[in-house]
Order: sequence, then structure tokens, then C-alpha cells
Amino acid sequence: MKYSGPKDRVDAARSENTSADELAFLSKADEIFVRAAVARNVNTPINVLNALAARDLSSEKDWEIAANLAENPNLRTETLLKLMESILRSSKDIEPRDYYQNLTVLAVSRSGAATPDILTMLSNPEYIPKHLRYNLLQSESRLELIELLLKDPSEKIRKRANSFLPKI
Repeated sequence: MKYSGPKDRVDAARSENTSADELAFLSKADEIFVRAAVARNVNTPINVLNALAARDLSSEKDWEIAANLAENPNLRTETLLKLMESILRSSKDIEPRDYYQNLTVLAVSRSGAATPDILTMLSNPEYIPKHLRYNLLQSESRLELIELLLKDPSEKIRKRANSFLPKI
């Protein structure tokens, strides 16, 4: 597991041919972009994904890892729940300009591991600010989430949710 520099590490972290042991090693790299690539790699072992999800989302770097983690198609529901707990602890502080924070919340809503309970948390105005709920409504939004947001206290969000309902 010798790498001559950051480029070699990120290339290995992105590769589908990298072994589980190497991905575990790379998940502890100093470079944020290497750890983010590990989080997104479909071959990253579940225990490594769990460790990455357990981090506190206290910095922009942590949010970058979280966004990549939420986009991993092999993410399990229990791992997504850990990530969701971290999101909820800081969701009220997320501003519209916070790129990775917004991307993370959107990725969680699109994750195949997102249960109805997770979607309910994402649509709850007590936890998730209005701008985040509004941004969850996109052409790829899950119907369950759209239906939840049709009941939002904000008329603007309800109108947007209605615009994404399938036309019959």
C-alpha cells in the first residue's frame, strides 16, 4: 500500500479494483479528497462506511465526506441513519450558500437506503430549514418525499411539491 503522492492515493480510492483493505487504509488519509473518494467507492466495506458516517459534521471537510458517503449506492440504512443523526444536530445552521451541506441533504433524500422515516425527518420543518426542504424537490425526487412536502406549512414548498407530482 505504498503511494507516491496524493494523486496515487485518490486514484486508488476511486478505483473499483482497489481491495477492501486498501480502501480501509485510504479512509484514514490526510487528504479530504481521498477520504471522500473512499466514501463514494462502491467497494468500500460497510465497516469503513460506518466509521466515515460516525464523524461529527463540524467542518466543511466532514460535510464533503458526508455528501460522497450519501451517494454511495451500497450504503445501508443503519449507516444512513447515523449520518442523518449528524445532519439533524446541525441542520438549523445550514445556510443556502453551504454547498456540501445542501448536497449532503439532497443525496440522503435520493439514497436507496432512505426509509420512509428518514424521508419524514427530511421533510420535517422542526428539523430541516425551509430552503433545504425546498431544494429537496427536484425532478429526481422520490414520490414519497413529494407527498410529504405537499403537507408542508410553507405554501411555496407545497406549490413546488405539487408541480412535481406525476401528471395523469
